[in-house]
Amino acid sequence: MVSVSEHFAAWERMGMRMGKMYEVALTIEGYQSSGRANVYTNELTVGGPAPGPGPGNEDPAPALPENPGPNSRKANSQIEAEEYNGVSTSTMEIIGTGNGGSGIGYIESGNTLTFKNIDFGSGANTFTARVASGADTATSIDVRLNSATGTRLGTLSVPSTGDWDAYKELSTTISNTTGSKDIVLVFSGPVNIDWFTFGSGGSQQPGEPNEPSNPTQPNQPSDPSRTLTRNEIGTHGGYDFEYWVDNGNGSMVLNAGGAFSCEWSNINNILFRKGKKFDQTQTYQQLGNISIRYGVDYSPRGNSYLCVYGWTTDPLVEYYIIESWGDWRPPGASSKGRINVDGGTYDIYETTRVQQPSIIGTATFQQYWSVRTEKKTSGVVSVSEHFAAWERMGMKMGKMYEVALTIEGYQSSGRANVHTNVLTIGGSSLPGDSDPGDSDPGSELPENPGPNSRKANSQIEVEEYNAVSSSTMEIIGTGDGGSGIGYIESGDTLTFKNIDFGSGANTFTARVASDADTATKIEVRLNSASGKLLGTLSVGSTGDWDVYEEMSTSISDVTGSNDIVLVFSGPVNIDWFTFGKEGNGGGSRTLGDVNGDGVINTIDAGLLQRHLLEISFLDEEELAAVDLNKDGRVNSIDYGILVRYILEIIDSF
Repeated sequence: MVSVSEHFAAWERMGMRMGKMYEVALTIEGYQSSGRANVYTNELTVGGPAPGPGPGNEDPAPALPENPGPNSRKANSQIEAEEYNGVSTSTMEIIGTGNGGSGIGYIESGNTLTFKNIDFGSGANTFTARVASGADTATSIDVRLNSATGTRLGTLSVPSTGDWDAYKELSTTISNTTGSKDIVLVFSGPVNIDWFTFGSGGSQQPGEPNEPSNPTQPNQPSDPSRTLTRNEIGTHGGYDFEYWVDNGNGSMVLNAGGAFSCEWSNINNILFRKGKKFDQTQTYQQLGNISIRYGVDYSPRGNSYLCVYGWTTDPLVEYYIIESWGDWRPPGASSKGRINVDGGTYDIYETTRVQQPSIIGTATFQQYWSVRTEKKTSGVVSVSEHFAAWERMGMKMGKMYEVALTIEGYQSSGRANVHTNVLTIGGSSLPGDSDPGDSDPGSELPENPGPNSRKANSQIEVEEYNAVSSSTMEIIGTGDGGSGIGYIESGDTLTFKNIDFGSGANTFTARVASDADTATKIEVRLNSASGKLLGTLSVGSTGDWDVYEEMSTSISDVTGSNDIVLVFSGPVNIDWFTFGKEGNGGGSRTLGDVNGDGVINTIDAGLLQRHLLEISFLDEEELAAVDLNKDGRVNSIDYGILVRYILEIIDSF
């Protein structure tokens, strides 16, 4: 018996929302396997009474063990909530916390957890817990001494973290406590709790940067080395660290400062990192210049990255600056363009993760990537320069959550010794560590990549210009597998030679993208940047720098062969442009009958295809017959309409 609705209800209590029902079925699935099954019983009840008592039906919730915790613990250790010594509840359950660990959920008002003999030593005055909530109102966690009605040391208020599996570390101050005490957590309502710890007021608060802007100062904390073999987050040597693995074997040795070593084998996914976590209130510009000087003995066997890694919120972004990798160069997408930083060339990528784990729980978010074209295992990463380059390409950065030097492995084995990891935040760039080439952060445009002549009514790719006047422009990806021009500034120009307008054109259309606050004007001029102004296309915000739209404007009628110069008043990304003629749909031929033989067939489609491929060109009357959507342009959309008509998918234009 499977009480399906009880599973649905349990999932929703854990923040896993169910939607409108599409299907429920008893299923046998095979994957890269063999087998057989005989489903001799399959009785589905929908809307009927709940199943009667039977073996296992009496208590669907797992009973909490009575006393799973150790007899004593250090207050400044990470105390797992499920390792309590006493509990008062009829609802609590041990739950997964999304990081390979466990915690306590299904908490209700008045529930308590008791932890015996917590050793505060010479004192502690802060309480930090890793918690999650999808409740409408905040839950209070009272921290009390010795009993549920004992002295209240302090209260942690837990508002919604976004979802029941979106865990965050929250802190509060408490009355100074010394010696060995029993601690009782008293809950005012629902919350999921993973672990908690105590600290002193002079220690770092979660999310608070504590690295001095001058990395050579002698007051860097010198904690003793530690070895980690299970998932853990904390601080060590003045740096925040995290060890995370979902399956397999790994270990991480925390060494002085930002240094660490790690090794892994037979894992699915594993990350080792040391850096800084922030409180998500400041952008990278507000934090100041960010750079990392690093040196790594890196020996991956399989798929792995050596990178600078982190997250932002608002928008939610996971980012990678890849310095070296194993046997696969990530991320397997089309590059949006290239930049030169720290003497190296990086391809820029943007990918989307749909309903995947994140720092706020399961969510859809963007990934930003800078990936070196050649591997490197030591040097400097000018992190802020990558952020600035991404933003110039329309890839918005949000409030900083984390920046860390990271080793990641995926379905692989390997080891790494991070012997140098110096993170500078808010200081000037590190002296003496930059490589030649730092002075030019943009990729240089080729001098004259364009053909010597083109038809005005063809789709003219802007990266195939014949001349350029700019110190900032770069070739960028346009999200459709093609390229365009970005990083355009006021006064920049692009020249296209010998554009053949034939008997005339009076419209200009461009595929553009912008997220600027004010509209950018693209002037269309003849023969020079100060030549005759044919017309101006005003480009307002399209919603983002990678959201492209086709926009049109009328221009003065122009005939014959002319050089065209596009003059820009400000920032815009442009993919291609073309010219057309309004009113050219008034020819005598029937729509779709390109050759005028009275029949619409594959011969007409072939003539249009040859025109679009620039093998041969249609005249004005023929073009009028194939502007099937009557938008003043002839392109692949019209070809698709014509083919659908010939195949009898549609019966009219």
